[in-house]
Amino acid sequence: GGIDFVGSSDQVGFEYHSVADAMGVTGLKWGVSAAFNDEASTASAGAFDTGYGVGVTYVTSAGDTSVTVGAGYAAADYIGTSLTKDEAGGHVGVSAVTGDLTVAAAYGSGDTVGTSTTPTQNDMEATEMGVKYVSGDITFNVGYLSSSGTDNSYGASVATKDEKKQTSASIDYVIASGVTGTIGYKDQEGKNEGAVTTNHSGSSWYVGATISF
Repeated sequence: GGIDFVGSSDQVGFEYHSVADAMGVTGLKWGVSAAFNDEASTASAGAFDTGYGVGVTYVTSAGDTSVTVGAGYAAADYIGTSLTKDEAGGHVGVSAVTGDLTVAAAYGSGDTVGTSTTPTQNDMEATEMGVKYVSGDITFNVGYLSSSGTDNSYGASVATKDEKKQTSASIDYVIASGVTGTIGYKDQEGKNEGAVTTNHSGSSWYVGATISF
């Protein structure tokens, strides 16, 4: 369920990344990529043919706050006897850091195509947000996720939405050098074709520790 649902590719392609401070703009970077599948053949299950992606990040500051903005777009052409759409989607995100406080949010939306074992055409969107605050040996984290989408057989009409909503929170405490204790909570609800799924819904607690040497 998050925003990282778009981005088909093949083993043959290229990537290009700009240098830092691209085009004379401080904090700007961008990149492009493309992939090709010359061996793709038309079939009922569909096949990836060509795809490309573009992305950009921009880092700046406002007073004592460091701000990072990122955005990207990816698209892919598929060939198939029953397909009625191709893959295309974009996302945008922003994070801000002020001292010990970090706040971030992102949104993505688009269409994806499943082939082989899952021949579906999907229309999805997702929103994610998070907050982190560090105070001495204690780190607080809060997160929220909301996503929805439809998964239809090739050429079929729009189905009832699948959905996921999740809220989480955790506290990390440095007990000693190399030892961090964690207590966390998560509440989520999942729906399949509009009906709540019990195996993807409910609340849970986590108490544990990590040890590093």
